[in-house]
Amino acid sequence: MSIRLFLLLILGLVFLSNCQRDSSTITPSENAKLLGNWRLTKSVGGLGGWTVTPQETSILRFTSAGTYARLIAGVTRETGRYNYTPIANARPNEKQATITLSKIVFYNSSGQQSSTSNQPVNLVVLDHTDSELTVYEDQVADGYVDYYTRAN
Repeated sequence: MSIRLFLLLILGLVFLSNCQRDSSTITPSENAKLLGNWRLTKSVGGLGGWTVTPQETSILRFTSAGTYARLIAGVTRETGRYNYTPIANARPNEKQATITLSKIVFYNSSGQQSSTSNQPVNLVVLDHTDSELTVYEDQVADGYVDYYTRAN
């Protein structure tokens, strides 16, 4: 009888040890680290592994209302909605979270609306601290990894 009880206890511990946080749950502190303005400092990648430094100031802005905007040289070039989903038990230098952009509106260099897209875009977050954000678009083969620093 005691062996069955012992095995049941072990089975219960194994079951409980496999529990993990739901990756779709965002804690306020995780989302708060994303809010604000992020300045693009460089993009690295492509087929040749090039490093590209922006010629004009490029800002990626996330708000607490769940909206985002990309600004180039102070002109809004893209707006939409975003959803930040952290990855549970992520290892360093691996996918930490996904930022899904949706209901995207594009603007020309004069700031006038030029097109829209209902196709969501996923930005894979490789690094995210209070002062740095590193992302890439997961739908783009041989794409660029974008490096941002906080611009607030």
